Amino acid sequence: VPLPNLGFTNLQVRVVEFNASTPFRQQLEVMASTSVLISVHTSNLANAQFMQPGSAVFEIIQRNWFWHGLDKSFQARPAKHTAGC
Repeated sequence: VPLPNLGFTNLQVRVVEFNASTPFRQQLEVMASTSVLISVHTSNLANAQFMQPGSAVFEIIQRNWFWHGLDKSFQARPAKHTAGC
């Protein structure tokens, strides 16, 4: 995906979509080589555990998302910095 020159070197952007036919090994390999994951709220986020330490995950949740009160737990807690975990 082409990006404007922002001064970054060695920047690679890949758009990846996993589905039921994507082999698990391929999912592991992709996630292990991912340093920043941006995804909508789906079960594929469970693969984030296979990312390298120091990686970042950005989860996109729609503004009016609701699921049995779980949505309130996201609103009630401020974001935490977890570097070094």
